Amino acid sequence: MHKTILTSGGEQGTKSQDSGSLRERKHEFVLREIERAAWDLFATVGFDKATVEAISRNAGVSRRTFFRYFRTKEELLSFSVEHFGQRVAQRFEEAPKSRKPLAALEDAILSVMREEMHDTRQPKEMLGLMFEEPNLRGRFLCALSRWVPALGKELAKRKAYRGDAARCSLVAALYCTAFDQAHLRWYRDGTGDLPAHMKRAFRQLRDTSTASR
Repeated sequence: MHKTILTSGGEQGTKSQDSGSLRERKHEFVLREIERAAWDLFATVGFDKATVEAISRNAGVSRRTFFRYFRTKEELLSFSVEHFGQRVAQRFEEAPKSRKPLAALEDAILSVMREEMHDTRQPKEMLGLMFEEPNLRGRFLCALSRWVPALGKELAKRKAYRGDAARCSLVAALYCTAFDQAHLRWYRDGTGDLPAHMKRAFRQLRDTSTASR
């Protein structure tokens, strides 16, 4: 009898966990569908003309569902940048500890960026929104700044700059700036590929740091 109760309880716990996992996967799926639909519309009709109704329809959800995930279109944009940063931070954390800290950070940024470019059909049109519309530019930079704490913390954990937390945070902020400037250069120059621009920005950042010593 006692064994049966334990088994029943175990099954119930497993079902509860499975249900929670299913809800999380559904939440993530809907969120990403809304994000994808929004960026498709932003790139084709422009940010101002892309209405919440159109985004919701393109994502296959109701307007009410949209507002369950995002309060505004602008908030959706911030989410995209912050979500990218979360993926970079996770990739950086998972990198082999034997890898040099700055090299591991650069690898993390480049690998997530390549995945994003593969998934995104019109990256330059999206960057146009980020760089040409002042309100969106501000939101992009604000969201980008939120990468700094996690990246700085991981640099310190990996004993970059002897684990000096303040310096690691500063370096993380500089890498975020390099990320921004590489995208801006790629967008405005209209030549080369983005990874090449990114690697160049990282190299220039390292050269500047070396020259200042």
